[in-house]
Amino acid sequence: QFIKKRDLRIQRFLDSFVEQWFVPDLSLSSKEAVLRYAGELVSSAVTDAEDIYHMFTHRESISSGALGDNIAVISSTYPVLEETKVGLLILKKPVRWSDEIAQIVFVVLTGREQDSLLFIMDHLRYLLKNVNLICKLLGAKSLSEAKQLMGDCLHDTK
Repeated sequence: QFIKKRDLRIQRFLDSFVEQWFVPDLSLSSKEAVLRYAGELVSSAVTDAEDIYHMFTHRESISSGALGDNIAVISSTYPVLEETKVGLLILKKPVRWSDEIAQIVFVVLTGREQDSLLFIMDHLRYLLKNVNLICKLLGAKSLSEAKQLMGDCLHDTK
């Protein structure tokens, strides 16, 4: 029963990733460029890119999304979708992100479920403690490859 419940939680996390929001080998040179690109990328799910961009920059002004170890998370400040959805941007070169650098950027649009953002962030924080996984994600060329890497890591250790 415990294993089955854990497997369902892992699958729910992996299912939150959107194929069209996976972009490997992305050439952007600043945090602002990443925020604008992310806004344009996910805008078709919500509203126009400028609104999402402003939401992302507002969120960044409150607290940086830099998590260290080459990772940043961009998130909406309030629920904008029915279900939380996640994108993954892998930059060719790291960019300065506040006092950190980031090359892997998770884009999270929060859903209306009460615990959706916490659920996603709990899994991301757990995964991103694994430096080996981070190195492997940098080389991921497809969302299915990235999800396989994250799923393997979660199944092995959580």
